Amino acid sequence: MGVRGLSSYLEQNPGNFSPFKLHNTQVIVDAQNFLHYVHTTSGIHAQFGGEYLALEVHVAKIINVFKQCEVRPIFVFDGCHDKSKLITQINRCRNRLQTCRNLLKLAQIHTDATHDSLNVPLLPPLATVALAQILRRLNVPLVVSERESDADAASLAVYLNCPVISNDSDFYITVPAGGISTHMLLLSRISFEALVNKDMCASCLERRNRAVCAYISCVKFLPDGPGFGRLPHAQKPLFATLIGNDYIPSNLFSSVLPLSQGLRVPLTRKATRQMRASRRRSIYRHLIDWLSGFGQKVLDPVNRLVDRLPSADRARYEALLLASLKSYEVCPTSTAAALLPFMAVSDDIPSACILASKSDLGDLYLNGDSSRPKQFPTGKNSFEGDTPTDTLLTKQHCIDGSFLVAPGSSRSSIMHHWPLPLVLSFRRFDLLPTLFDAVYSEGAVLNCAVEDLAQGTSIYSCATPVRQLVYGLLLGLECIDASGDSVLNSDESISSLSAAKPTSVIEYSRKGSWQIKPARIPVQPLSLFAFNSATDDRRFAFIHHYLTTGYHPSSKVQAMLQGLALIMAVWHAHGSDSSTDWSSCALVLTFGAIAIASWIRADHKRVQSMRRQKRQLNACSDYFESQNGKTDSRLRPHIVHAFGQLQSTYASVLTLGSLLDALASDEEKKHTDKCIDLLPVSLLFPSGRLFHSLCSLLVSQVPSGRMDYLENIAFPRLLSSDNSEKVAEAVALLIRLLALLDNLHKGCQSADVGRVTIESTLLPDHPKLPSHLPKAKTVNKPHKNRTRKKTVIRSMAQIEAEVERIMMENGLSE
Repeated sequence: MGVRGLSSYLEQNPGNFSPFKLHNTQVIVDAQNFLHYVHTTSGIHAQFGGEYLALEVHVAKIINVFKQCEVRPIFVFDGCHDKSKLITQINRCRNRLQTCRNLLKLAQIHTDATHDSLNVPLLPPLATVALAQILRRLNVPLVVSERESDADAASLAVYLNCPVISNDSDFYITVPAGGISTHMLLLSRISFEALVNKDMCASCLERRNRAVCAYISCVKFLPDGPGFGRLPHAQKPLFATLIGNDYIPSNLFSSVLPLSQGLRVPLTRKATRQMRASRRRSIYRHLIDWLSGFGQKVLDPVNRLVDRLPSADRARYEALLLASLKSYEVCPTSTAAALLPFMAVSDDIPSACILASKSDLGDLYLNGDSSRPKQFPTGKNSFEGDTPTDTLLTKQHCIDGSFLVAPGSSRSSIMHHWPLPLVLSFRRFDLLPTLFDAVYSEGAVLNCAVEDLAQGTSIYSCATPVRQLVYGLLLGLECIDASGDSVLNSDESISSLSAAKPTSVIEYSRKGSWQIKPARIPVQPLSLFAFNSATDDRRFAFIHHYLTTGYHPSSKVQAMLQGLALIMAVWHAHGSDSSTDWSSCALVLTFGAIAIASWIRADHKRVQSMRRQKRQLNACSDYFESQNGKTDSRLRPHIVHAFGQLQSTYASVLTLGSLLDALASDEEKKHTDKCIDLLPVSLLFPSGRLFHSLCSLLVSQVPSGRMDYLENIAFPRLLSSDNSEKVAEAVALLIRLLALLDNLHKGCQSADVGRVTIESTLLPDHPKLPSHLPKAKTVNKPHKNRTRKKTVIRSMAQIEAEVERIMMENGLSE
């Protein structure tokens, strides 16, 4: 991520960084970067497709450290991806596919599924959703950017005058120099331990209830350090663009850069890593020296580079340059106006990021799910405004006026046609923003996870019908607004929507074992207002018409079971060929048993902490694996694949439900706040290893005896109790779940979903960016035929005589 090679270049010189004590301040956290770092460095198993309870334990531990040090984090998530980064996304997806391929090869060698070599750096499908849900339950402020979050995170840090935490090298460019408190803190160099300060700070001394003054040891980047030398801040975006970032390939402008011929010649494959790093450092230093000569004037070096290009390509490459420069725009005022009003913190419990009395974070497990936004306090920098709106980023909002704005390329908001409840759901991560890429970013890239590559389609194919409904509702909003009606539910809007022609969106996903292929997904614009609200809640009418006819939640328990059954019904109807005899289907029984046991434990949980739950789940996994025996302890990719399919279905159903809730009227939401009530990810999918071990064990059982095994052995261990009443409750809920599943599965087959789920069509080509500039055509001069000189072998005496002659001619002596 970020600028290629920049982190290595800066980190090789310790003078670019200095120690920093993080204490009593707000801090902006790059959520995606934080998630990847925590998941890959905390020892969480990745080969089983998701260990979400373990992830929650680690995140809660870090939040607790922040709390002890009076650090108030604000997490900023990515929204829709920029269209210009589509190629970068596809390449990263290919890399993930290669990682999965390597994992499956190793899984054939090792007989132990928990072997360390199988723990590959692959994020599970619901990792981002799980992090957002965890932060909400811990009452930590979070917000979702409309597009990429890097510039928004830097802008918020400048506006709030606080540090930003990330490992993304883009922040080396965007964080301004000379800031009093705005620094980039390297995520990889943070201890995440509360250290006691020997001398209490003034703030802690003023409060008598503070017994200790704790801080977190960090390392901050020095923008004016030796790394960038004399390079003005205004030239840093151009420097990052020329050496290559997520938008521009590293060698795109190499032929026109002011470099010596030795630095232009590409290295051979035999070049070592040290040689390549040395070459890169030399190129960086030459570029820094060249750009430093232009001062604050960015247009001058841009014009010089463009003038060296062939005239036919100048406009195209100038647009690429300006678009990349705009991505580094830092606009504190407009960003704060757009994002801060959506950072909701519940009043139900004390915030985990505000200093309060010590409490067990496990007690906050099911709380803190606020449903209303309120103004986030920003101190001196607070602003006036009633309605949260997205402001177009213009030159006047930027902290550096020399940042260029590409002509005609200002970012128009994708939320222009959205009602405010939908904007709120998007900003608070109540739905999955990456699914919106298909409509607003010219294609959604469905990242490869741990999958069974022997199965031709990816884990996302089973949820395609649900995603089509999401795309249809989003396109329906665009059609209604385009009709020019001021009232969304007018009859003219509905008639114009029904006359809208079917269209299509593009999804990029795995096809087979080697390729990431685009598929054109047909979509019909849809509207919730086409249904009669006088007779039924339009949300349920929509679900009955397009998804399943048997969905009727009536109570809290019924809604929980209906949500589980809906996920399994969609998964089985569109992505599984397993038996419909639910009482003997190992995958269905495993998923239902774990979810019900987690729900019962959480419902009765007050004493048990999350760490105890994690230890108890690990003990269950160890027991089930021991029952399987050594011969059956290998990693079974088809089970992990099914686990991933259920997760992808969860993401699509969650997004559809949140989208319907956002479009519903206030009167409809008075009766039912959520039309699809799903358990949190860490409750529904607590451990992929547990799912893998229990499912493997049930497969080895006689089909007719699997329910008995759950009742007599599995449930007592999952519930960590021999209480017959709890076990009986779990069995009764499982039986009700299977009955609902049978009803919803039949409803899926009879619902009017066939008109939407037309078979997707593969596209022939991927979008392509030029990897290098076109070379100017030159006329090659004909070479004369020359006879090769024969090699003359000289004796030592002749060589010594020749050396003596040369030394005498040049006045040299021994």
